[in-house]
Amino acid sequence: DLFRDNVLWNGTEIAALLDFESACQGPYVYDLAVTLLAWCYGDLLERSLVSALVGGYEGVRPLSASERTGLYEEARFAALRFTITRITDYAIRGSSGGARVMKDWRRIEKRKQLLDAMGPRAFEAMLGRCISVAVDGARRAGGRCSTSASPRGQRVVGDPRLR
Repeated sequence: DLFRDNVLWNGTEIAALLDFESACQGPYVYDLAVTLLAWCYGDLLERSLVSALVGGYEGVRPLSASERTGLYEEARFAALRFTITRITDYAIRGSSGGARVMKDWRRIEKRKQLLDAMGPRAFEAMLGRCISVAVDGARRAGGRCSTSASPRGQRVVGDPRLR
């Protein structure tokens, strides 16, 4: 889970990535969904950040049509999974006597609520459209990526009660 607190920095360079104890084999698009929810969400999903993250990802590994379509459900699942994990870590497991880091499960739950309010079409529109082109015999995302209908940097608001 590539959350912000699992990345250590040395100035502007990444020094280390942490938290691999639960690593497993699964859909790559799930990891993209977790990263998107961690790095592209402040109080709302930032369209420009979502589009940039997905565009950068596709510059290395283009998403298949089914992955692009499935990213919405993977994001919903990731938000639910981390909501439950944080409830379990904080509210159910007892303190071992040491300091406990509070990660508020409600912040992750708001991401799930926002995704539900947006629906799959609005979410997919945030991803931008990248046209695959052949590069050295391999399919890679070309430089012609754009976001749908809205100006760059526009926030997707969803339900105002989720702010």
